[in-house]
Parts: sequence; C-alpha cells; structure tokens
Amino acid sequence: MTQTLKQGENTGLNNASGRVTVKHQTGNSIDVNLTVFLVTDSGKVVDDSGMVFFNQPSHASGAAAFTPPTTSGNELTHSVEFNLAALPANITKIAGSSHLRV
Repeated sequence: MTQTLKQGENTGLNNASGRVTVKHQTGNSIDVNLTVFLVTDSGKVVDDSGMVFFNQPSHASGAAAFTPPTTSGNELTHSVEFNLAALPANITKIAGSSHLRV
C-alpha cells in the first residue's frame, strides 16, 4: 500500500507488518526526523526503549527498526520497518511522527 500524506495529516495502517517511508529532495537544508513510539493502552511509552529513531534504531522485541537514510539521485529516504506480531504484550500500537528541522 502506498499512501501520500500532506503536512498535518495522519492515517492508520491495516497491515501487520511493513515500512513507513518519508522522502524529500536533497540540497534544500531540510532534515527530517522520523520517530516511532511503542505505546500502551494509555497512549504512553513504557520507558525510553519505546522510542525508535536515528540514535536508537531498533526495539528489543523486533517490532520496529529504523533504517538509516539513503540517497538516490536528489531524493533522501527515511524509513522505519514495523512488525505488529512482535509487539510485547503490554504494547498495543506503534505511533509514528516525522518533523522537519530547517
């Protein structure tokens, strides 16, 4: 499934596993930070290990893993792979966020 979101939009995914990808043009002094949060029913992470991002690229359960950014031509790609079947029992969903740093 490929879906394009505009700034401020959000969506749910129906797949038990897959990849979330954010792409942008290089050379425009923009840095994208892509982070996912493994959260409980209360919508909170249990501790810092529940955040997966560039400096903490995977969760111990294997439920989420950050892939280092890649460049192809003038396009930079950031992505996180997820596997809901690997979620620990106390985690009910994976929430993602991306933001631009200019």
